[in-house]
Amino acid sequence: MKRFFLIMIIGMVMGISAFSKIDINLSHLEFLKDSFNIEGKYYTGYWIYADKTAGAYKHAPAVSEGVTCVDDVARAAVLYTDLYRQENKPLYMQRAREALEFVLAMQDSDGDFYNFIDENGTINRTGITSRKSKSWWAARAFWSIANGMDIFKGTDNQFYDKLSMAAKSSCDVLRSALDKGFLINGYTDVSSVFLLGLVKYYQNTSDEKTLELAQSIGKAIIDKQLDESAYKGVYNESNSGFAWHSWGSRQAQALADLYTVCGKEEYIASAKKYADNWLEVLLSLGPVYEVKDYFALYPQIAYGAEAAVSSCSSIFHATGEERYGYLAALFAGFFFRNNTLSVPMYGKNGEGYDGLHSVYINSNAGAESTISALLTLMQIKSLDEKFHRFINAKVIGASKTILMEAEKFDAGISSFDIDNSGNVRLASKEKLVIKSSVPLEKDVYDVYMLGSVQASDVAVKTYLGENIQETVLKRGSAIYRLAHDISYSSGKVTLSFTPSNGYVYVDQILFVPQMHRFVIELDGEFFLFSGGRMVSTDYVLSAQSSKAYTDKFTVKTFENKGHINVDLSEVFNNDGIVDFKNRREGNFDNPEGVFGAKYSQEEIEKKNAEGYILSGTVPFFIQTTTKDNVVCTGQELLFEKPVYAKYMYIAGSCDHGSYESKLTVQYEDKNSSEFNLKFSDWCQEPIYGESTLLNGIYRYTSLGIKENINPKIFIQKIELSSKGTERIYLPKSPTMHIFAITFSY
Repeated sequence: MKRFFLIMIIGMVMGISAFSKIDINLSHLEFLKDSFNIEGKYYTGYWIYADKTAGAYKHAPAVSEGVTCVDDVARAAVLYTDLYRQENKPLYMQRAREALEFVLAMQDSDGDFYNFIDENGTINRTGITSRKSKSWWAARAFWSIANGMDIFKGTDNQFYDKLSMAAKSSCDVLRSALDKGFLINGYTDVSSVFLLGLVKYYQNTSDEKTLELAQSIGKAIIDKQLDESAYKGVYNESNSGFAWHSWGSRQAQALADLYTVCGKEEYIASAKKYADNWLEVLLSLGPVYEVKDYFALYPQIAYGAEAAVSSCSSIFHATGEERYGYLAALFAGFFFRNNTLSVPMYGKNGEGYDGLHSVYINSNAGAESTISALLTLMQIKSLDEKFHRFINAKVIGASKTILMEAEKFDAGISSFDIDNSGNVRLASKEKLVIKSSVPLEKDVYDVYMLGSVQASDVAVKTYLGENIQETVLKRGSAIYRLAHDISYSSGKVTLSFTPSNGYVYVDQILFVPQMHRFVIELDGEFFLFSGGRMVSTDYVLSAQSSKAYTDKFTVKTFENKGHINVDLSEVFNNDGIVDFKNRREGNFDNPEGVFGAKYSQEEIEKKNAEGYILSGTVPFFIQTTTKDNVVCTGQELLFEKPVYAKYMYIAGSCDHGSYESKLTVQYEDKNSSEFNLKFSDWCQEPIYGESTLLNGIYRYTSLGIKENINPKIFIQKIELSSKGTERIYLPKSPTMHIFAITFSY
């Protein structure tokens, strides 16, 4: 846990000394733009995907769906329409019109929309994500049309009339999809997109029936807002049970916009409840993918971050309250460094990357992600300038929500099973005691369990350091509160579960502070964001926690057939090779879970001779028992004595893509060399010119099933200085794995 001393400058609100230029770079979006055949006539649309291969982007379709779609082109129409309002550039009006013409071409005579176009120019009329369904793409199309109408009024009345007719027929078809509760099929998320369009349509037409319908939908959305537990403020997005997704969650945005046209407090009060409660949980955890029976933290996507930013921006414009301007900027920071990896999710050419995972990013950059990133920046640009610089800020500490997987706790001698039917859960019909050091700050917390009680009841004791609370959980599957307003000062967290006549399933543990307090770092300055205020503060890390920490190992070497092998057994931290008997164990490629795919030990032992595998004349010692590879996190390897060699051969591979990262070699004279270590994805052909040490014919899946994919281990060769090698620093790239290192004279 980071320890810090926080001194608030009482009453002194932070002053802004510099502003960040908002860079809305349209280059990659222009790369995605293309001319598409829609059943004999060409329209401007945007490729759905752009896959990155060997450093370059290539257009890609959505397999079995199409090459471009209404969903993405409607997003582009909203982006360019709003950019035109901001800057009045003719190019933006042109791009808005092109996108809207595409959307109109996908509207059928009944007012509903198809979504995808096949590569041959045929409309996909039958696919579940494309056929007419009075749902997402129809709602987004309606929003884009209603949003774009006014910029053509007076400048191109013919096109305005065309949009007006399309908006009316689209509105009518979506109205017909409303259930008795005024939601589209009972869902608040897609209904909120319809509501965004209705607000714009009313602003264009002043039709009171449209406003009346909008308010009915607004009230229906509010009726599904939760007011309890850790989900306070959340809009339930399921029509049965509970569900919430970061993507598409525009309820607060739509309600804030509705408030601006009708002035009724209930709408803005609901939007603020969402932002004041749930969005502060998300600022702690990131724009989590979804929450159902458990929190699915990853992938965190641009669409989810943008929905949070747009919601905060709309609330700010409706109220003028600064907290929402700061919240918008901090969520926009997801695209720069305010994310779990502290890496950019917005490229130098305006790419919006497709997803952030716990240890890597998906650097493909399709239309949805790219347009979401650009919509985010457009929203920030609409705010007062004093908020702009905070897109470059990073939340670094203080009291925030913390989520922990139950299997990461120490269960000691407790007896339990692993339930892998969904998210991994601990299952026990006996007393289960789990404990862990949790990075909590001194504060007051509510503690929750996500899981299931399939017993008469479960007696629970929650220990936060020296403080204890007890409760009893009843049968069901839900989020359970284990402790309320329990103080924490120091020590481990211990949870005791005693089920009666059945099982308890413990999935995740959630710690929510009484009040969120975020310490923000920006350009060497520190701020405290809490209760809606951003104030300057002094923030001092303790000497221990402020030191850069690197795992350090002293490693042995041994001569082998005229080469020098390195013994990495003490450094290995991953079990990526298993035999048939243990094929359900091991996890090479799933850092977010307990089990993952892995190499076959049998395949490796086919190549193994006398305890090593030869590549030419170079021997590699590949360990196949217990831990067998190093996940690279910047480890320092100090050799017992300097190694004098001309070459260093490294055997390794990457998971979830091909990566390159810096490796540093320090010589005995204290000089050092830096090398760009590159490894291809373990299940692909080499793209960096590596040689191949192992080319297997199958791997084991996370369920232990043989999968006919060819997993590989590659070799990279590095030429060294004539000075003795004293130590090496491995890359900081957790998707990169090293199996063996061999030196050669």
